[in-house]
Amino acid sequence: MNGESSEIKIALTLYRGLNGTNPSAFRVDEDGVSVFENSLPDYKYNLPIRAVYQSEKDTKLDLKTAVNLMIVVSDNTATNLVLDKVGTDNVNDFMDTLGLKQTRSLRKVFGGGEAKVNSEARLKLFGLGVSSPRDMVNLLEMLEKGAVVSYEASAEMLAILKRQQLKDGIGRGLPDTIPSASKSGALDRLRSDVGIVYTRRGRIAMAITVDDMLEVAYTPENPGLHLIWKLSQILQENLGK
Repeated sequence: MNGESSEIKIALTLYRGLNGTNPSAFRVDEDGVSVFENSLPDYKYNLPIRAVYQSEKDTKLDLKTAVNLMIVVSDNTATNLVLDKVGTDNVNDFMDTLGLKQTRSLRKVFGGGEAKVNSEARLKLFGLGVSSPRDMVNLLEMLEKGAVVSYEASAEMLAILKRQQLKDGIGRGLPDTIPSASKSGALDRLRSDVGIVYTRRGRIAMAITVDDMLEVAYTPENPGLHLIWKLSQILQENLGK
């Protein structure tokens, strides 16, 4: 088990109410009904979401838009809005139904909304969430097979992951003819990326984490990102045969 940064956001999109009434977080309000109206909470480090919405007098933001912002540009305010709606414990219960026992949503970005599992001493060192490369690859495989929530919901989630904008790891240098569906994450001394690369010779799911780096550098040239890129190339060259 290792600490996850933004990759845990994939799990947040997939919560299904155990009573079956909510197909998934990003499909709840397909009729256009707004979930968050009039004002956005004053979360620390509001990213693109506030630039788009704070100047509007009657702000309306539906859940699907919040999920897209959470994944495509890794917006932290959108993440907290989604967690306010679905809840950390509900996400964790749903991960259990998928057999992903090492994947846990722990709290909102910068704190609050603590999950029940935070009482476990082994989880107190982690932030937004925790998972493992095996769990992440298993989740990607289930999405690709259309086995999470429904075939349509799985396809929609993959479509969002394909639009993800931070491609300095797994997706670095890929030509337009080779799509990837991925989600990356970063902490000061950690870089991580999970995704599917749709090579000409087949689909390859991968999850790579580089931790305990000596250098803190929030740039595309971070050595952890370079290592993830090189490892992803090795996997493509040797598994895509």
